[in-house]
Amino acid sequence: MDPVNSSTNNSSESSNGVNLPELLKKKWSLALVGILILFFLGIVLFLLSSSKPKHIVVSQPVPTASISPTLSPEIQRALNKAIEKQKKVDQEYAGWQTQARTDYPWKKHLPLRADRYYVYFDMDKKAFIGLIYPKASDDVEEIKSYVTRLLDEKQIPWKNYKIEWTIK
Repeated sequence: MDPVNSSTNNSSESSNGVNLPELLKKKWSLALVGILILFFLGIVLFLLSSSKPKHIVVSQPVPTASISPTLSPEIQRALNKAIEKQKKVDQEYAGWQTQARTDYPWKKHLPLRADRYYVYFDMDKKAFIGLIYPKASDDVEEIKSYVTRLLDEKQIPWKNYKIEWTIK
């Protein structure tokens, strides 16, 4: 054995003296290694696929029968009465909404709001409610004047109603 090359030869030889690089140079050994790898890979895949239970999904039509509860006659009468009462309330509310849109068509432009004021129309009081949030340096009358100019610009007839101003 050559003492110069002994270290390189030792690294490429296994414990039983087989030189792996020379073995791999032979074509038949490469083919054998490839076949062994494919064989073991095939066994592993076969074992994995056979260990999983197979679930077969079969779609079945869903029955569409409706189930209607059977109510006693007293409960059915009470239910029908409640339904009729609610319909009447709904019709009254719809009528009130229609009347409000007719009487106050300009209400859709409200409320007016900014950092210094908030103005809305109270239909129960039939009055405008103006809340003013002045800073220490603000002139309250100037804010009121500005708000009334905005009401005029939006063609809201504020002069026909009272304005209740509140300084906050």
